[in-house]
Amino acid sequence: MQDPLEVEVTASMFLAVGAAVGDGFDRAVRDLFVPTFETQATPEARAMLAGIAAVSDGEVSRAATEAARRLAGAGVGAPPWLAELDVPVTMSECRRFVDAAGGTFLLAGRFQRADRSHVVVVLVDELDCGAARDILLIDGDEWGGAREALLSDLRAGGVDVTEGEAPAGGLPRSRGGGAGRPRRPRPGHRGAGRTR
Repeated sequence: MQDPLEVEVTASMFLAVGAAVGDGFDRAVRDLFVPTFETQATPEARAMLAGIAAVSDGEVSRAATEAARRLAGAGVGAPPWLAELDVPVTMSECRRFVDAAGGTFLLAGRFQRADRSHVVVVLVDELDCGAARDILLIDGDEWGGAREALLSDLRAGGVDVTEGEAPAGGLPRSRGGGAGRPRRPRPGHRGAGRTR
């Protein structure tokens, strides 16, 4: 893993797939997976524990945080970017793309942490109550070119596109009332207090 976002995405995918298994998955993560990662005692395992702690809640987050601290205390190294997990993520730009009828079909938000920037692009499916059809992650440095290419392709295909600012406090819901709003971070949560 090369950066904090990569470990957070990996941990999120792991937890999301497991959550589909059922209610006992949290217990399995806490009692089986966290100890297994800790036993590996590698910088990668320490990073994964920190990622799990950052994106989970309750007992799972506490168990992963404690395991990562024990590895740090035992002298297990950490990737150079691990400390960035403690830096708050901020949203610096929020864009909304609408069609001629005023329906939101694409939302984009630029997020920054430390000296890294990424853009999350959500393609909205108006026919499915505004559900997210696709979610793309774009490096912040590549967003300008990707945005221009997207707008050019849409307009060349006859789509009347209007781009505007969306409130940074939360992306607007689509007309269908679906899930066009990202989950807000828990107050005071900055990554479950990892130690290096």
